Amino acid sequence: MKQAISILLIALSFASCRDSVRDNDTDTSTARDHMLAQTVFLDIMRHVHQIAIEDSLLVKAGFTSDLQDDCLDTIYFTTSPTARYKVLWLDYGKVNASIGCEDFKDRGGRLNITIDGFYPDDFTFLEINLFSYAVDSLSIEGSFQYTLIGTNAAGEKEYNLVVKDGFISSPKCKIVWNCDYFVVQTEGNDLPKPFDDVFRFEGTSSGRGTSGSSFEVETQGNWFYDLQCIYPYGTNGVQVMEIPDLSSRFITFSDECVSTAKMRNINIPSADLEIDY
Repeated sequence: MKQAISILLIALSFASCRDSVRDNDTDTSTARDHMLAQTVFLDIMRHVHQIAIEDSLLVKAGFTSDLQDDCLDTIYFTTSPTARYKVLWLDYGKVNASIGCEDFKDRGGRLNITIDGFYPDDFTFLEINLFSYAVDSLSIEGSFQYTLIGTNAAGEKEYNLVVKDGFISSPKCKIVWNCDYFVVQTEGNDLPKPFDDVFRFEGTSSGRGTSGSSFEVETQGNWFYDLQCIYPYGTNGVQVMEIPDLSSRFITFSDECVSTAKMRNINIPSADLEIDY
C-alpha cells in the first residue's frame, strides 16, 4: 500500500511539473520586458543622434544649429569644435520638473557622451554613459558604444551599436538587457537636419526579465527606428526569443508607429503585447 501511494505521489509530482512548464510556456512577460528595454535604449540613441547632429559643435564647421528641445535643462560642452575628442553632457534636470518633452515623456538625469572624431563622419566612436537617468517611473542604467563603421555602396551610413550592463527598474519591473546591433541609416543622410532620419537594425540581444527568466533574442528581417516614432517598427521581420527550457517565441511588430506587438509560440497562436513606455 505504501509503495502504491509513493508511486501515485511521484506521478502527481511529474504531472505538476508538466503543468508548470506548460503554464510558463504561455507566459508573455519576458517578451514584454525585452520589448520595453529595446524601446528604452533605442530611444536614448534617438535623442543622442538628434542633438549630436543638430549642434554645430559636433559636426563640421559651417552648419547652423536650430536645436529646439525644451526637454533638456542644460547642454554642456567641454571642448572646441575643432578638437578631435569632444565631450557632450545632456542634462535633463530632475524628474517631475516643469520642463516637458515633445513626446510627453518626463525625463531626468544626465547622458554623458564622449566623441572621438566628427559625428557623423566614418569611423567616429561614441561612448555614452547614464547618470541617474530616468524616464517617467523607469530608472535606467547602462553604457553604450556606438561606432560609425563606414558608408556602404548605396551611400548609407553603417553603425555598430552595443549596449552593456543595461538595467531598467521601476515598481513594476526589473530588467537586465544588452545588445549588439548592426545599424544602417536608410533615410535622411542630408545634414544637418536629422528629423527624417530612419535606421534599420539587426543583431542579437540578451538579458533577464522581471520573472527571473534569462533570454536571448535574434533580430531578423527589416526592423526600424527613427526620430519621429518613439517605438521600433518592422516589416517582414521577426525577433526570435529563446528562454531556457521553453519553446521559442516569435515577436513581430507593426509597420506603423504603435505601442503594440504580437507574439506567438507553440502554445500561443497569437498574443497582443503592449510596450509600456
